[in-house]
Formats: sequence, structure tokens, C-alpha cells
Amino acid sequence: MMGSLLAATTEAPGEFFFSEGVRLKQYRGMGSLDAMEQGAGSQKRYFRSMMFAGELKFERRTVAAQVEGGVHGLHS
Repeated sequence: MMGSLLAATTEAPGEFFFSEGVRLKQYRGMGSLDAMEQGAGSQKRYFRSMMFAGELKFERRTVAAQVEGGVHGLHS
């Protein structure tokens, strides 16, 4: 939440660049394309391309199997 506020401080890691006379530092969220290409955490979160490439498999189960395998005891 505070990443954009702290991104331009001297203590934050990263290289500065100048745009129109203003000193800036690149800031990217974990949902950006750069983060998804570099980090494994984002790839796990955004697995849509893996699903369509056939790298991700889903299991088909009956309703009874889903109820039996679900989380138990949340309301009891």
C-alpha cells in the first residue's frame, strides 16, 4: 500500500531516472507484466496462460465427492 509513497525515497532500492527535470524511480506492482515475467509468485497467482497451454490440469469430481472433500467444521 505504501510502495508508491516510499518508492522515491533514497533508502528504497532501485535506480533513479529523470523525466522532464523530475527525479523519479520506477515502481511496479506485483500484477505488472515485469513482475509476472521475473517472479514465480505472480505466475502462481496468474495461471490463466498455463491453463490454456495445457500445463495445468483440473480434476473432475462428483458433487458428493466435492462435499466430502470440502472443508469441514467451519460452522459447527
